[in-house]
Amino acid sequence: MADPEKYVFIVTGGKIGETLDFSPMARACMVELVIKWNGKPEFDLPAKVNFIHFDFETNKVSVYQHAFPKGIKGTQPSLKNSDWKELADARTDFKDIDISTHDNNINSTKTLSITNVYGSIRKAPVGSVLDVSIFSHAYVKGPVLVDTSDTEAKAGGSSNRTPKDMDGRARTDFNANMGEAAAGDGALAEFVARFDPKGHFRVFGCNVQDVVPLDVVAEIRYMQAAVFQVVFQAFGKPIRGSSDLGNKLRKNQQPTDSLTLDMWEAMMNEAEKDANSTAKKDPTKPKWSAMNTAQRNTAANKLLALHEHLDPFFYPSPSSDSNKPPPTQTISRLWDDIIALVTRKISECYIFKAAEALASHGVVCHGAPPGVGGNNEKDPRLLGLMRVCAGNEKAGLGCDDSYASWLRFYKNFYFSDRQTHRPLDDSFDERNYARYDKKSVELVHNSQ
Repeated sequence: MADPEKYVFIVTGGKIGETLDFSPMARACMVELVIKWNGKPEFDLPAKVNFIHFDFETNKVSVYQHAFPKGIKGTQPSLKNSDWKELADARTDFKDIDISTHDNNINSTKTLSITNVYGSIRKAPVGSVLDVSIFSHAYVKGPVLVDTSDTEAKAGGSSNRTPKDMDGRARTDFNANMGEAAAGDGALAEFVARFDPKGHFRVFGCNVQDVVPLDVVAEIRYMQAAVFQVVFQAFGKPIRGSSDLGNKLRKNQQPTDSLTLDMWEAMMNEAEKDANSTAKKDPTKPKWSAMNTAQRNTAANKLLALHEHLDPFFYPSPSSDSNKPPPTQTISRLWDDIIALVTRKISECYIFKAAEALASHGVVCHGAPPGVGGNNEKDPRLLGLMRVCAGNEKAGLGCDDSYASWLRFYKNFYFSDRQTHRPLDDSFDERNYARYDKKSVELVHNSQ
């Protein structure tokens, strides 16, 4: 009798005009899981685990099969030597792995689609999928694998996926048909059933952007997440000072008085970051330091108008004279208002949509909560995967940004018992990604 087979699906996104190559993370992920399961297997032995790598940079699919024997110590694969086998037509094995490429709506190159991954999972044996890990750029709407457009994300648009859209979408991917009419309304149920109840679904990318839809702007516009700005004003900024509010927050005491949030300061900070980023890409554009006051106000007012459209309760109206600051720059809000904003934004996230489908089956979903980003591990002593930086890491981890304040807010004030205010156990994993299990999904639902 053949050893039972389990599956791990690893997805690595394209570079998308940048230098970061996600592809090596597939092998690093595989090595990490093999080391983990050699020490403490989460399945009956002997067994074989098929690691399937969807590489969106090369548009190729590869497989590595690792044996886990019973009664003896298993072998450890190398990070350097590749034993992966590229899948190509015609195949005598792994015929249910979808390696097809598709026309997309960003260029003329045929590419893989995230639907390849979904379809391949649905054809795996029931209960066989141990882990799905996606290493890529990402935002609230999902993993960015090719950087195609979801043109149906607008009033009156289709309830299914946009044709020629290759990326992950919170809007459609965890609907009954997973966004594909041809897949049928049983697609999501099939997808969920393929997971081992001890399985994991992980998105390692960022969640630091909100998006302005096409029915508001001519082209989709990405902005700094409202949660990033609001939580900084309500929590991150006070705990750095000596005010009574800061002292209370450092003691993990929930504020009862109204909080003053300087949203114009948030706009100016975002406008400065945007200006410097644009100038770095296009030297003909001025850096923030070279812009006069009117130019800075104009840039910040443009951002404020977009933020106000998405979240009017937290963003005042921009100035009627874009060269000047708006008449209302600060707002007063209650702590419960902050929690309500975070709840709404979490409920919109791709990884939370996945958790709503998978958590009741036992699967734990991992992802950056709103306002939090991921960094690749640059330190050669590490595996070279991704993590959310908490500010206390040793130098060299690749932590260009620290999300310590946001993580502290989530752990102590959001993912906590609403009665006792005690943090939930294991609300974040070892790489500081939020863990959405049945308990935390219920917490979010109960906060709505």
